[in-house]
Parts: sequence; C-alpha cells; structure tokens
Amino acid sequence: MRSIVHLSLCLVGLLAVAPGAALADKCIPDQMTDYLKLDPNVGCTVNDKIFKKFGYASTVSADDVGVIPIEISLAPGLRFLALSGFWEIVGPNKTISAKIDYIVVVPAGKPLITTATLLLLGAAENGGSITDVETIKSLPPPPNSSTLMTLTAFCDGSIIAPCEPDLAGSEVFQVAVFDVPTDVVEVDNRLTIQCGEGAPALCGADVFGVRNRFLEVVPVVPEPTSLLLCTSGLGLLFVLRVVRNRRWRENSPLMNSRTPWRRGDLGFSKPSNRTFNAARERAKHLPQLDRRRGAGTSA
Repeated sequence: MRSIVHLSLCLVGLLAVAPGAALADKCIPDQMTDYLKLDPNVGCTVNDKIFKKFGYASTVSADDVGVIPIEISLAPGLRFLALSGFWEIVGPNKTISAKIDYIVVVPAGKPLITTATLLLLGAAENGGSITDVETIKSLPPPPNSSTLMTLTAFCDGSIIAPCEPDLAGSEVFQVAVFDVPTDVVEVDNRLTIQCGEGAPALCGADVFGVRNRFLEVVPVVPEPTSLLLCTSGLGLLFVLRVVRNRRWRENSPLMNSRTPWRRGDLGFSKPSNRTFNAARERAKHLPQLDRRRGAGTSA
C-alpha cells in the first residue's frame, strides 16, 4: 500500500514539472522583439496577471519598441514606447501606424479584472495628431453583457504640446468597465501618428508611450472594529471552554483515581462518610468472626 502511495506522489511531482505545466516568468523591461519570442501559451507575469500571445505590426521595427511592466498594486499593466524617437514625425504628408495586441489572463484564485484603462502619452502641434484606438474583448463572452469595448485616446494638435488629459482638444485618458468581472481579456491597440495633407511645415507629432492597465476586484478586508469583535468573541469562547473542562475534571469520578467509587443507580456516585465508617467497623470485627468460626468448626 505504501509503495502505491509513493508511486502516486512521484507521478504527481513529474506532472507538476512537466513542460506543459511550465510557469510564466516575471515580465521585465525589454524590446518588443523579445516579447514576441515568448511562448504564446506561457507568456510572462506582472504582479499576479499573465500577459501572453503578443503581436506587433508597424513600419517601425519591433527592435525599436520597448515594453515596460507596470507593477502597481491592484492595477498591473504594460507600457509601450518607441526607442530613440521612432514614433515621431515632422512635416506634412507623413503617417506612422502600429498595431500591438496581446491577451491578459487571471490565474485561478486571483482577483478578476473589472476595469481597463488607456493612457496615451505624447505631443502634437501645428496640425499634427496622435491617436490610439484600443479594442478590449472579454473571453469567453459573459452572458447578457457587453463583450467588446473600444477606447479612443487622441490629441489633435490644436493645443500646445505636450498633450495632457485636462487640456482642451485632448482625450488621452480613457476608462472601460466590464459589466461582469472577467479572467481573460483580449487587447488590440491601433496607434496612428499623423501630419496630414495641407499641414504646415512645422507640423509635428510624437508619442512617448501607450499605457494599458487592468484594475482588479479589490479584496474584502475586515474593518478593524469587526476584526476586534471577532477576535474577542473567539477568545471568550476559548476561556469558557477551558473553565468548563477544568470543572469537569474536578467533578468527574473518572478523573480522581485515589478515591474509591461505587456504582449507583445513575452512573458513578461518591460514597458518603457513613459508608466509609461502616466499612471500617466491619473490618475491625472480621478477625473475631474468623476465630469464632474456627472454634465452632473444631468443636
């Protein structure tokens, strides 16, 4: 029987370290090229979320695009940025486009995703514009809820650079809330940097980065007062149990082996002093009775 148990444990250990059950490594700042090389079924982790199945298409090489993990508690994500100013144009009739897609997975037992945010960091002036259209899809589609949402962040160059959320003509920060918290999110970013036809020679647009974050279900933490009451109640129950056990030991006939006991009508009962005295007097007269019986026998 023991050998069967040991064999079962060995099989479980082998399955745990099998290649198909490989755990994802932590995401690190790196080039998009290296993220494209990740195993699409494994990916990498930011906090407790798994990011995998990366895709990229652009006129700018993946070697010139960086990926930086955002390790914020309850709101992990990724930031994409071009290295050495490759997401930048100056002058009319110029356009740069980029497509970035990936999937976010919540491991079993971890907080689900409730909200997705998009922040477009950049500058645009003299007719230049920067736009990121982010499509977010919950997988599998939850019943009776929206599964596809689109966030559009833009800055049209009608303001002084850089583009900021609180300035007119700028909508660089967007938020999407899922109807139902989800454990798998498919993300697709379409970035466009443009100076259109007829733009002045000083037209310019530059993207510093695209930031995607995914907010989690906040774990419920007991309030200090509730925690104190709960702890006090458990402590009181413990004290009452100890006192009850101590009294039982003191009053229980089974716990005192030095005192003789007799069986009464209802379980065990402690003999009275009168019973002890009667037994003692009887013991005194036993020798005399034995002698009398002996004398009668001999006669």
